[in-house]
Amino acid sequence: SLGLDDDSFGNPQGVQKPLRVPVYIVCGFLGAGKTTLVQHILSNREGLKVGVVVNDVAEANVDSQVLSFSEADGMVALQNGCVCCSGRDDLFVQLGELAKSSGISKLDRNWDRLVVECSGVAEPESIAAELEAMGRRGEPLMESTFLAGI
Repeated sequence: SLGLDDDSFGNPQGVQKPLRVPVYIVCGFLGAGKTTLVQHILSNREGLKVGVVVNDVAEANVDSQVLSFSEADGMVALQNGCVCCSGRDDLFVQLGELAKSSGISKLDRNWDRLVVECSGVAEPESIAAELEAMGRRGEPLMESTFLAGI
């Protein structure tokens, strides 16, 4: 391996830093298949340790009820606003907590990936922009994770 897929590439001391966990943002309009996609990821993870953050702006977080907590190695349900605006700070706090936790998995290792399922009204550009800004500021969340895809 050339080291291009981990954080050791370009480390001048050659000291192996802990790998950062990729974070994937799943977004789309109501009925677009976000929860179905997350269910597919969880049921086909083939030994990968996957954590999920589910955001639903409805009073009852239906998406977190559809996704079984036993399917994920760790799951957090956010209900206090949309993660792209009023609930954004809570998203980053909970994502950081999940990244630091070991989850409920019997897999005794770091996370392989974290998935954030946004509500149907979320605009992922603001989430990505804030994650980028957090990385520039050197915030702890971005020392342990990176935005891998939207």
